[in-house]
Amino acid sequence: YGDHCLLTADKKIMSDVNRVFNYLEKWKEGAQPLKNCVTLIPCPIGLRKELTHLINREIANAKMNKKAVISLKMNSLSDEDLIMRLYEAAKAGVKINLIIR
Repeated sequence: YGDHCLLTADKKIMSDVNRVFNYLEKWKEGAQPLKNCVTLIPCPIGLRKELTHLINREIANAKMNKKAVISLKMNSLSDEDLIMRLYEAAKAGVKINLIIR
């Protein structure tokens, strides 16, 4: 297991990183900055919904005989709903790569 660094000049990603840090500095003002993220999926705002959407998209790709791969890197995986969705994806033919600490 190792941590990796992303260096980017992508303005959309950097705007989202700025939103996350603004939220961390002013969290008492609400989570609106996180809701405005475009490229990042900050937790807990919308993470489950977005992961479910992405897994469903890969299941649909697999059923259409398109390339279908899910790669997740996380500290732990204990969410039963997410685990069941990953099992469904694997059964549909999606290649699953999990890197879990």
